[in-house]
Amino acid sequence: MFKKAFTLAEILIVMAIIGTVAVATIPNLVDSYQEDKDVAKLRSVYHDLEVAYAKAVAEYGPYNQWTGNKKDVLMKYLKASPCGNSVINSCYPSGAVGNVKTSYKYELENGVGLSINKNMTSIYVALGGAKGKTQSGRQIFLIKYSDANGIYPNGKGGDRNPSTGAFTSSYTGHTATNWVIANGNMDYLRCADKLNWTNQTSCP
Repeated sequence: MFKKAFTLAEILIVMAIIGTVAVATIPNLVDSYQEDKDVAKLRSVYHDLEVAYAKAVAEYGPYNQWTGNKKDVLMKYLKASPCGNSVINSCYPSGAVGNVKTSYKYELENGVGLSINKNMTSIYVALGGAKGKTQSGRQIFLIKYSDANGIYPNGKGGDRNPSTGAFTSSYTGHTATNWVIANGNMDYLRCADKLNWTNQTSCP
């Protein structure tokens, strides 16, 4: 006895359903994959900056003993190509925060762009390079230097309102650098109001 085959109409309906599901899910999967890659990339850049700073201190002594532009000392220990200080360059995206004439631009071997002021107190990181996204907290992050902390991710200690524990309205910007490095996600882009440093470091 022969089983009844699917009709053309039924096949088309199934294909339409599959197509609809794919359209809805594939972009999210791609975004999630890219986000995971960017998290790993930011952590790697931060590690490399820490190592470069440690090597500079070992060779030249404490920061306050470095002569000339401090960023030149640091950059000796990073594999990077310079792009000058023009806001139009091939290293750092135009229009992104940190792209100013007083900063110097570099491109790391992995394609990440850096924008550093001469005293290296502000190191802006463009994970997508010159052609990447300009959204702070997504592909633009800030790493800083201070005598008290050395090289450290902006937002260290948690940018929260101490009275409520809630994230500040600016947290989704480059102040989220420490969140990404410490917690390994960018969930503040989706559920910032539900996150905290104590017991909720990812979206519920």
